[in-house]
Amino acid sequence: MQEKIRELVFTLSQFDQYTVWTAVFFVAIAYALIREILQSATLALVSVPILMVGALAANYLFTVNLLIPTNDKDANVAVASAVGVIAALTLLLLALWISVLMSERRTANKKLKPLIDLPPSGE
Repeated sequence: MQEKIRELVFTLSQFDQYTVWTAVFFVAIAYALIREILQSATLALVSVPILMVGALAANYLFTVNLLIPTNDKDANVAVASAVGVIAALTLLLLALWISVLMSERRTANKKLKPLIDLPPSGE
């Protein structure tokens, strides 16, 4: 088990600059989208490391499993980075959705008093 972890760390440290910069580029695009769509810079900053790990892990998996979508090495890096970022975004969206469902379920049974007494709608 330790040998596999060492091999993974060694492989992740051996990525060339093009792979890292391509992953950074896709992560920057995802960061900008998250920040603009959700209006939350904190959520965007928290998601950056997860997206980066997703991009680099996809490159690692494409390399180890010999997945070659195109004949061009640089295009393969771009495809793998994009797939990794999209997979990480999907996992983040799923986690966010589950947390919203859990918080809604937790507060659904509470009898909260309204802050302002509104008149009945018939008046």
